[in-house]
Amino acid sequence: MVDETTECTPLNTTEQDNTAVKTNVNKNTGPLSFKAKLVTLAAVLGGFLFGYDTGVINGALVQLGDSQPEWELTDVKKELIVSSAIWACAVGALSAGILNKYLGRKISMMSGAAILTGASFIMALAPNWQTLVFARAADGIAIGFVSMTGPLYIAEQLPLDWRGPMTVCYQLLITIGILTGSILAGVFEPVPNGWRWTLGLSCVPSTAMFVFMIFMPKSVRWLYFQGQTDEAERILKELRGTDDVETEMEEIAEDYRKTTNDKALGGKGCNLFLNMVRNTAVRRALLLGVMLQLFQQFSGINTVM
Repeated sequence: MVDETTECTPLNTTEQDNTAVKTNVNKNTGPLSFKAKLVTLAAVLGGFLFGYDTGVINGALVQLGDSQPEWELTDVKKELIVSSAIWACAVGALSAGILNKYLGRKISMMSGAAILTGASFIMALAPNWQTLVFARAADGIAIGFVSMTGPLYIAEQLPLDWRGPMTVCYQLLITIGILTGSILAGVFEPVPNGWRWTLGLSCVPSTAMFVFMIFMPKSVRWLYFQGQTDEAERILKELRGTDDVETEMEEIAEDYRKTTNDKALGGKGCNLFLNMVRNTAVRRALLLGVMLQLFQQFSGINTVM
């Protein structure tokens, strides 16, 4: 006689784990709330500014030689005007990590927008080429802040399924910014001192971004890492449009524990980098990203733009 108890097999633990994973993923997906859409709009403006700054200088430089003969612009001076923003952008991007850590993503974005607005006015009113170089350098630092912080802010505020698409939108806005800058440079070409208008008009999107960011929430992840867990949970509920955010809060808590453990084990500087490259998936993604940027720069696209 067969024991009836043997006919009732329990649910396989693997199936239970898979079910739990699916449940966790589903809680971290779904349509964007209105608040999350506003967050994305505010952040992607930084991509537009990045592109506009890249596209507008080409046309402005052509006008400069004709409208400002007293500046006696040589090739070296023109190179300084263009490259000052590029080098400063690298400095700004490297500095953004420190700014993001201690002041947060929101303040970093607002700082970049404020500097961009001020720099655009200085460029528009520049009395000599040295002032223009200085303003372009300030503009580059701010672009570095924004370009480093914008995608990070988007990724930390949006549900899992939306992080990739919205970060792609940031890149798309860079291209649209380049196109807009080039078009406006052509529109203002026949206008006397039209280069002042094209460079100064960057204050419009930078001011819009600054105003937007005033009303945007701080990064949920940054708040949690600062010990402000209640505020982080409150903002996450607003962004998701639901009170069911326990799973996502647990994921952030787990990331925090891992980061804390790494620091406790002396995981700083080179150690953190080594831990990152030892991970096969991370190493491949890092290599792909670096090579794409490398080939992009070697193609000479900056010179063309």
